[in-house]
Amino acid sequence: MGVLKNDVGRPSKKTKIIRGILKLIGILIIVAAGLYIGYIIGNSQNKEEEKTDKKKTEVKENKENEVKELDVNDEQIVSLFNNFNGFSNYEDIMFDVYSDGRSSYETTTLFNYFYLNDSLDNNDISDQVKFGVSFYDLYLKDNQDFNIYENNTKYSLDDINNKSVELFGSEIKVEDILYSNNYVKVGVAGAVFKYDNDSKSFSIVDGGIGGYEASYRTKIIKAEEINDKIEITSKVIFVYQTVNENGNNTIKLFKNSTANYNNGYLGLSNEIDDLGETNELDENIIDNYIGKADSYKWTFDKNEDGNYVFEKVEKID
Repeated sequence: MGVLKNDVGRPSKKTKIIRGILKLIGILIIVAAGLYIGYIIGNSQNKEEEKTDKKKTEVKENKENEVKELDVNDEQIVSLFNNFNGFSNYEDIMFDVYSDGRSSYETTTLFNYFYLNDSLDNNDISDQVKFGVSFYDLYLKDNQDFNIYENNTKYSLDDINNKSVELFGSEIKVEDILYSNNYVKVGVAGAVFKYDNDSKSFSIVDGGIGGYEASYRTKIIKAEEINDKIEITSKVIFVYQTVNENGNNTIKLFKNSTANYNNGYLGLSNEIDDLGETNELDENIIDNYIGKADSYKWTFDKNEDGNYVFEKVEKID
């Protein structure tokens, strides 16, 4: 196309306008192309970043939900479990809860307390139970030193509270476990405790030892670490050992336990086997009946101190 010129040979005003429009169009095209290219590159980068973020999230989630199988014989696993089951093979550990003096009380045993229901959470644990279990773990579990009932020793509230924090993650409110004259509502293995406000300690003032001729056998069959929790799966069989009318020792095995008495069986139910007259109970007896035993899962949660405390126990079959 020709160029319009004015009288002196210069481009006319109309030509300048057309050129300006063409330049503007060219610039807009270049800008649009740049923006498009930038969009393509940016979108590609965003997708890559999204993929990377998603991958990181998946890795994090997988890591958080990673299940690590643990050795059932590992010292930490055995110790955690035995804190609540270490008294399982002994027949004498009564656990009395006095509602109003010794004349009125309910009796269960430490050995079956955690197996009385299908599920037991930390929040369900009373301070009476915390006291009983903590006292047992501190002074009886390791050496079965029942002479403590005769030595007039004072047992520090601080020590028992420290053990309660280790086991349950919380202290005992001493006022919640006392009735009149500072007697403790809880008896362990027949002992009666009294609290002294001045020394902030407990003393055994009466009793000690006695038995219901019942116990149980346990076996850890699996242990896992999931996030900040440890889960321990165990089997349990309840044992009733007594003397028959002929004066001979007899043993029966049961699947379940309740807090109620049942003909002297401490609420044991669902008989697995009657071993008859015998003075021997194989320590590995549970292996012979493991298929008939219920499974329980114990869950321990890591607290801020890195200590694993009891969270719950539940029957899983």
